[in-house]
Amino acid sequence: MNIQIIEGVAGAQQAKGTAVIIDVLRAATVASYLLNQGVTSIIPVATPEEAFEFKQADPTVLLVGEDKGIKIDGFDIGNSPAEIKQLDLFGKTAVHRSSAGTQGLVNATNAQEIIFGSFVSAKPILEYLRSKNPEEITFVPMYALEDQLFAEYMQDQLLGKNDITLSDIKSKLMQHEWLLSSFLNPENVHFPEEDFHLCLELDVFDFFPVIVDGKIVRNGQ
Repeated sequence: MNIQIIEGVAGAQQAKGTAVIIDVLRAATVASYLLNQGVTSIIPVATPEEAFEFKQADPTVLLVGEDKGIKIDGFDIGNSPAEIKQLDLFGKTAVHRSSAGTQGLVNATNAQEIIFGSFVSAKPILEYLRSKNPEEITFVPMYALEDQLFAEYMQDQLLGKNDITLSDIKSKLMQHEWLLSSFLNPENVHFPEEDFHLCLELDVFDFFPVIVDGKIVRNGQ
């Protein structure tokens, strides 16, 4: 098992074997919450314009996502697990656009399989990787500190070191300047603090989001 950590869109483009695209705050976490709330599949796109084209073709699809962290005008749902966890979305198809996570997904064209990774689905991802034991694993943190820390946590777990704890990760993040001005700032309504805590919960779900035929679905679906 050869494990690499390569950042950003360039990392996604270089990813081989099993690629784990990471966007903890919030797109990968949002994908898990959407699937948990009954969404059958999620179509990742790079631009709002692509999303609106899907909506025009099928008005029943849900548009989910953000631009620079802020819900896009005309979208049904923002990029917020706190919002999504309250909704009944059974049988829906979603189209998801985010500034970081979905950019990684659509650019990982050289990978054999693509997983959308975050803390809420860490355990099932680890169990799958240990069971499959792929020759190549590429973790792709999408720029943010929390994504890099998740990649390091997953690598640590796969190597059996168990040196990195979620408590340590949260402590680092709660001192991070950008997070203090966004999710940890009560006056910043676009970045709810509840989202921070939901995204930093470990092993909430017993499934993980994976790309199948260009759509995000539950693994094994």
